[in-house]
Amino acid sequence: MNNTEITGPDKLWNRNFFIQWQGQMVSRLGTQAFIIGQLFFIKQETGSATLLGLLAMLSSLPGLIMGPVGGVLADRFSRKLIIILSDFIRGVSLLVLCAALIFMADNRNFVLLVMFFVSILNSIITPIFSSSIQSTIPDLVPQEKVTSANSIAQLSVQITVFFGQMLGGTLYRIFGPLTLFFVDALSFFYSSASEVLVDIPPTKSKEPIQWKGIFNTFWQDLVEGWKYVIDRPGLKEAILASALLAFFSTPIIILLPFYVEDFLKVKIDWYGYFLAFTGLGAILGYILAGTLRLRGKQKSNVLIGFMFVNSIGYGILGFIHNPYLAVFVAFIAGIATGFITVHITSIIQQSTPTEIRGRVLGLLGALSGSLTPLAMGLSGIIADLLDQNLTLIYVGCGIIMTVLILGFAFKKDFRMFLSFTPELKKLVGS
Repeated sequence: MNNTEITGPDKLWNRNFFIQWQGQMVSRLGTQAFIIGQLFFIKQETGSATLLGLLAMLSSLPGLIMGPVGGVLADRFSRKLIIILSDFIRGVSLLVLCAALIFMADNRNFVLLVMFFVSILNSIITPIFSSSIQSTIPDLVPQEKVTSANSIAQLSVQITVFFGQMLGGTLYRIFGPLTLFFVDALSFFYSSASEVLVDIPPTKSKEPIQWKGIFNTFWQDLVEGWKYVIDRPGLKEAILASALLAFFSTPIIILLPFYVEDFLKVKIDWYGYFLAFTGLGAILGYILAGTLRLRGKQKSNVLIGFMFVNSIGYGILGFIHNPYLAVFVAFIAGIATGFITVHITSIIQQSTPTEIRGRVLGLLGALSGSLTPLAMGLSGIIADLLDQNLTLIYVGCGIIMTVLILGFAFKKDFRMFLSFTPELKKLVGS
């Protein structure tokens, strides 16, 4: 078998896509361990919802800048090199955190400072990494298989969420944060090594960067990405909707440790179960997105319907005190989330030329998450001011998200964007 047969995007499960997929799956499993270890370490060491929210907010701010920059880098430089270095650097940073926990365990403030540094570094690297990894998918698989590829990629995310977070709370209780952080470091090193074996086509940059005018070059590329988004009917509405919905869904996630222990009054193990079944639902959503063949108006209506299900599910959680029922609602919301994520990501990838794809995806990530740090900071503050009245917070966020979706559903450009298929590419430009 020659190299073209191995690496050519003539089928979905080719060599390059498989290697990249399995490497990312391993690193994502490690990331789930880190997320749980970080959340419960901060909660148990400080007991403050305000501090938890502020730390999440401040560690996320760099991502607002690096989202668009990451898109420019993905379009200008080797996406393969960016992916490899991103995972390697994140692995090293986690080893530093492990060292702090071993040698400075009695100095809680120092350990929290190092954890804060690792979170900031991850916030800087992740948007750069994500722009590159998402930009490679249409180049690694046949065009008509992009939605299926995204379904599989997101499926791996939720498989790791299911197993990592289902067991994460229990593993944290048994082994503590050090083990979870070390596992995450190893997972990044494995992923980085795997990505060396992936053949990723080089980007087709218009011209090489002139280093003396590096700032102007980056600025021009950013402006070009912005102009593309603004000129595409429905795309800007979709990004605005993502940003607003991300803002009002953030308190649900940030306050989840308090929801589990203080509202549901169950062990921290249930935090893992809660997120795991949300992930299990998302897995089903990814499978549905990759197998159901929806076209035109039908596709748009189904996506909007799932958006309503997701938002209403968040609000209902504020009334539920039974952990089993809460897990079931999370499962249903997860199905909606998975289905929506695959389709919107695929629409953007398929409708955007490869030479600007990184910038558009970078802008999507930055704008969708632009309000998230503010929501993180406000979540903890408002929760403490309201004496951690999670019913009021959860129900309020659910109602607001439902109203927002209703407003966007009446916009013609938004519905046209959601109904896009590769066969109708001329409708959105190429």
